[in-house]
Amino acid sequence: MSKGSREGRSRKKGSRERRDQKFKSSPYKLYRTKRLAELFDCDGSTIWRWRKTGILPEPAFQNGGITAWTEEQIAPLYKQLGAADAH
Repeated sequence: MSKGSREGRSRKKGSRERRDQKFKSSPYKLYRTKRLAELFDCDGSTIWRWRKTGILPEPAFQNGGITAWTEEQIAPLYKQLGAADAH
């Protein structure tokens, strides 16, 4: 699937539940861009746009092309987006 084909895709019924399961069962302590995109069911460019606009905080780890956020950093956004899906 190309990046462009994910842009206009509507959320399927139950996407919040799948995202909740991904978040609760995740063994990761650090979340890289690809993992966040999977968790939030979006494209990697959306993650960077969120970072640029302040929706996501500065990454906890940035070194040699590796960027990652901690679970504590992304939990508030996850809860906020989860609550928005419920409406």
